[in-house]
Amino acid sequence: MSESDQPLVSIIVAVYNVSKYLDRCVRSLLNQSYENLEILLVDDGSTDASGRMCDAYRAEDTRVRVIHKENGGLSSARNAGLDLAAGDCIGFVDGDDFIGPDMYRTLVRAVINHQADIVQTGYRHADEKGRIQDEVTFREASYTRRQEMFTAFFEKKQIHVGAWSKLYRRPIFENIRFLEGHVFEDYAILPDILNVCRKYVIIGGAFYHY
Repeated sequence: MSESDQPLVSIIVAVYNVSKYLDRCVRSLLNQSYENLEILLVDDGSTDASGRMCDAYRAEDTRVRVIHKENGGLSSARNAGLDLAAGDCIGFVDGDDFIGPDMYRTLVRAVINHQADIVQTGYRHADEKGRIQDEVTFREASYTRRQEMFTAFFEKKQIHVGAWSKLYRRPIFENIRFLEGHVFEDYAILPDILNVCRKYVIIGGAFYHY
């Protein structure tokens, strides 16, 4: 990808009984300053209005795709999205979270400029009404050696565990899926991801609202 490219970004949103927060989440995606998006709303067997809301967003914006499936948990929902994602890059957002308007424009630019496989940014804790409580940022860094990445993850805590704080080039997930039926799914998958990552870049700022 060159800097003039506009790679398609697939954003996989796991949705389960989050009707109270879903509109805030989806609006933050639809209103991104970077517009070449594919928004995959994975309704993981919701029993509230979430599934119907997903269908309404699909009718509103052609960038939205909806997957309805039986409840299988967060990993299962993300894997269903990965199986159908068509983007050059992949991001994850949970249905009760939201993101800043320039998140994906900033991350795509960093992927291109640094020729990175993964770019990580910081995040903010928000309360139920979306008010920011605090901000977590990371020291800017670039890792090209596997040992450096694992040290930054396990020892220095510079590589953040959350799947949602990153943008990935699509080939990262060619042979990797989230472990289903277990908790701490982000922690379980990250060593596999780092094993196939050639360049991991951390940038400043905090764009994700958790």
